Amino acid sequence: MKKFFGACLGLMISLSSFAQSTIIKYLSGVDKDHTVQWDFFCTDGRLSGKWTKIAVPSNWELQGFGGYNYGGDKNKFHESGQYKHQFTVGQWTGKRVFIVFEGAMTDTKVMINGKQAGPVHQGSFYRFKYDITDLVKFNADNLLEVTVDKMSANASVNDAERNRSDFWVFGGIFRPVYLEVVPATFIAHTAVNAKADGSFQLDVYAQNLHGDETVTAQVQTLNGQNVGATFSVPADAAADHLELKHSFDKPALWSSEFPNLYQVVVTISNKQGAVHTIRQKFGFRTIEVRPQDGIYVNGAKTVLKGTCRHSFWPETGRTLSHKIQVMDVKLMKEMNNNAVRMSHYPPDADFLDVCDSLGIYVLDELTGWQAKYDTLVGHKLVKEMVLRDVNHPSVLFWDNGNEGGFNFQLDNDYGLYDPQKRVVLHPWSNFDNVDAHHYPDYNYIMKTVTTGKDIFMPTEFMHGLYDGGAGAALEDFWDQMMTYPHLGGGFIWAFLDESVIRTDKNNTYDGTGNRAPDGILGPHREKEASFYSIKEIWSPVYIKPKPIDNTFGKIEVENRYAFTKLSQCKFKWQLVKLPLPQSKSTQAITTATGAPLPLELAPGEKGTLDLHLPASWAKSDALYLTAYGPHGEELFTWSWTIKSPASIVKAPVIASKNNIIKTEDGNDLIINVDGKKYYFDKTTGYIEKVVKGKITISLSGGPVLAGVNTTLKRFTYAGIQKKWAIMADYEGDATMHVKWTFETGKPVKLEYTYTQTGDADFMGITFNYPEEKVTGMKWLGRGPYRVWKNRIPGQQFGVWHKDYNNTITGENWGYPEFKGYHGEVNWAVIENKEAPFTVYTNNKNMFLQMYRPAREQDALSNNNVEPPFPDGNIGFLDAVSPIGTKFQAAKSLGPQSQKNHATGQPISNTLWFEF
Repeated sequence: MKKFFGACLGLMISLSSFAQSTIIKYLSGVDKDHTVQWDFFCTDGRLSGKWTKIAVPSNWELQGFGGYNYGGDKNKFHESGQYKHQFTVGQWTGKRVFIVFEGAMTDTKVMINGKQAGPVHQGSFYRFKYDITDLVKFNADNLLEVTVDKMSANASVNDAERNRSDFWVFGGIFRPVYLEVVPATFIAHTAVNAKADGSFQLDVYAQNLHGDETVTAQVQTLNGQNVGATFSVPADAAADHLELKHSFDKPALWSSEFPNLYQVVVTISNKQGAVHTIRQKFGFRTIEVRPQDGIYVNGAKTVLKGTCRHSFWPETGRTLSHKIQVMDVKLMKEMNNNAVRMSHYPPDADFLDVCDSLGIYVLDELTGWQAKYDTLVGHKLVKEMVLRDVNHPSVLFWDNGNEGGFNFQLDNDYGLYDPQKRVVLHPWSNFDNVDAHHYPDYNYIMKTVTTGKDIFMPTEFMHGLYDGGAGAALEDFWDQMMTYPHLGGGFIWAFLDESVIRTDKNNTYDGTGNRAPDGILGPHREKEASFYSIKEIWSPVYIKPKPIDNTFGKIEVENRYAFTKLSQCKFKWQLVKLPLPQSKSTQAITTATGAPLPLELAPGEKGTLDLHLPASWAKSDALYLTAYGPHGEELFTWSWTIKSPASIVKAPVIASKNNIIKTEDGNDLIINVDGKKYYFDKTTGYIEKVVKGKITISLSGGPVLAGVNTTLKRFTYAGIQKKWAIMADYEGDATMHVKWTFETGKPVKLEYTYTQTGDADFMGITFNYPEEKVTGMKWLGRGPYRVWKNRIPGQQFGVWHKDYNNTITGENWGYPEFKGYHGEVNWAVIENKEAPFTVYTNNKNMFLQMYRPAREQDALSNNNVEPPFPDGNIGFLDAVSPIGTKFQAAKSLGPQSQKNHATGQPISNTLWFEF
C-alpha cells in the first residue's frame, strides 16, 4: 500500500513538474488506508447534530454516523452529511481548476467559498467534476463545503440504486476528491480504438483551441520507449473532437491471457511549444460479438468465466484500496476466472487499471437494480461512466442496468462516447443476440444446448447462498454448456459475502440475513470450498480425472485457452508416500518427480499427456500432477490415489497373553480383548461404548443403516480363545448383516452388507459420538474441505488435519468447515477429550460424515442449501446428498444433483477400529 500511496504522490510531483502537464492535488486521502480528516455534520441518526471530524474518503455509517440500510428496507434513513474542508490553491493563474469527485452517495451539492460550483450531482457511483476556476482564490486558502444527501431528490435514482437494490445502501464521499489543474487550452479526455490488426484511432476532445495548434500523438511502451513514429493533425477549434489515426505492424495484443499494454502521449502544441500533454494507457485488442456464433477477442472465440463482484470491504463498505483491488483480481485469476461482472455499478477506476494490467475481462455496469434511471439523469450518468472507462481494454461490454432495470432510451448513448462501439447488454434478458438469462436450471441448459441459436451467457447463475451453488453442480452445467457452439460464458453469483461490520452493533458482522452471504469468498476474502471446485472445473488446461487402470500415466487433456498453446504451459508430477495415522506429520514424502513428454495442443484441441512415469510408480501411495500457465501461475494440482485403502498398514496392536473374555450383564454383551472392553446392546445389536482402563470412549449407537427404518432380527455371538465374532441381522425397509470380529493383536474388524431399493439422500452406516467431546480429526482422503454429491471437484487427495469448529458457511468464516461429508476417506483419526480412535476403510470411495452442520440463523424455508444428513453423527457412507442454490432445489441442477438410487444389489464394506 505504501508503494501505491507513494506512486500517487509521485504522480502529483511528476505531473506538476511539467508546466504543460495536468496537476493533481488530492483534497481527500487516496483510499481507505490513507484518508484526510474533514469537518463533518450528520443531520440524523448516530453522532448527529454536532460538528466533528470524519475520514474522507469513507462511508459515514462505517465511521459511526447515521444509520445502516440494505436496499429493499422499508424504513430508510434519510440523513445528510455536511462536509467542510480548507484547501490552498497555488500559483495557477491562467490555468483551469477543476474539482473532481470519484464518487459520492448520492445527491451532492458542492460549494466553493460560499458559491455553488454547479448543479447538484445525482448518482452514487460516477465520477463528476466542476470547473471552479472563477470560484477559487489563487495563492490563498479556500473553503470547500459539500452536502451529500443519502437519498436522492430524484425518485428514479432512489429506485435504481437504493430503494430496491439487493445490496447495502451507504452514504458519503466514498471515493477520492482532488483538484485537476490544466492549461487554458487543454485535453479534456480521449477515446482510444486500438484494434488487433494494428489500426489505431485516437479521439481527442480538447477545450479552448484557437486553431493554430497541432495535436500530436506518440505511442510508447509503458517504460517510455517509442513505438513507431509520431503522428498529428492540425487543430480545428470548431470541431467536436479531433481524430488521429495510425497503423502499427504486429503490435503485442491485449487479452486476459497476455495483457500487453501501451501508452499514448498526446500533446497540444503551438509555435511557442507544448501547451498540454497527457498520457493514456491502452491495449491493442478487438472485441466482436458474432450473432448466432460467439464472442471473439482478437479473432479467437473466447468463453468468459467469471463472477459478479461488489466493491466491498467489511470495515469500510464501498471505500477500498489499491491493495484490495489487486488482491481481488489475483484471487479471480487464481480461481481460473478470466472475467468479472461489475455488479451493480461501475467500480473504482483503479480496479479497472488492475484488470488491464493483470488480464481480466470486464462487464461494466450502469446501476439499475430492477428499476431504471429516468432518461434525463440516465443520459448524464452513461456519459460519465463511458468517458471514465472507455480506454480500458479490459472492458468488453457495457451493461445497461440489471434484471429489468433497463432504460431502452439509453442503449444508443454508449456508442456516442465509445469509438469501439462495444455491445450493450441487458443482464437477465435476451437482448441483441445475447441470452443473458439469470439462474437457469439444468433443463434450461439442455434446451439451450439442443435448440438454442443465440449466444448464451448467463450473467448470473449458480447462486452461492451460504455453501450452496457456486461450485456445486457447476461440473454438470459446464460440461453441457461447453458443448454449445454459441457459448459466450457465464458469471457466478457472487464473488464475496457482503457482510458488513456494524459499528452500531458492537462491530459484529451483518449479512442482513440470507440476502448478502452469497460469496465464493468471505468478506475478508476467506476461501470457501467452491473456490477450489471452480478452480478445477474452469482450469484452462482441463483434465477430468479417471480411475487408475492399465493406462495409468496417460492423461486425457484439453487446451481450453483462447491464445495459449500447451507448449507454453509447464507440467510437473510427483509420486508420494503418505503418512500413516500414527505419524505426527501430515506432509507427503516425495519419492519421484518428473515432467510429461512434450505435447503440443493448439487452443481448443484435445490430446493425451504421457506423464512418463517410472516403472516403480505403483509402489507409491498417490500421484500429483500440477499444471502451470504461461506466466508460471499454478492452474491446478490433480491427484490420484494409487494404493487400495485395504492395503494400508494398520498400527500394531499389543496382543494380550490372555484369551478373549465374553461376559453378559443384563442386556449388555461385553467383549474383553487386549485390555479393552467393548459393550454391545443385545436388544439393538449396537455398540454402546469402549472402556480402556479408566477411560471410556463414548462411541455408540451403531452401526445404523442411515435414513432407513430397520429393526434387529437376529443377534448372535460365538468364539474361542483368541477370536470372537458378533453378528447382527436387520430387516425392515432394507436389510443389513453386520459382523464384528475380535482377534487378539489385531484391530477390531467390522464387516457389513446391506441391500436397499429406491431413492435415498444418503446410503451407508452411522454411529454416535458426543459432539462436545470431539476436538479434531485427521484423515487420508480428499481435503481439506467438505464435499457434496454435486461438489466433488477441487479437493486434493492427501493427509489432512483440522480442529473442531462449528463454522456456518457465510455466517462465520473459520474455514475449512469441520462438519459435513468428506470424500474418498481411507482412514480417519477422531480426536477427542477421551482417547483418540482410528477407523480404516476398504473402500476408496467412502465418504466420512462428521456431524451435521449447524443450521443458518436465517436459513431458507425451502431448505435448498441445507441438505439432509443422517441422524447419526459419524457416518461411513457410500453416497451423500447434493446441495442446491438459493433459487433452485438440487433436483433441478442436473445428474450429479439427483438423489442416490439404490438398486437392491448388495453393498459390502469393511471397517477396522483402533482404540
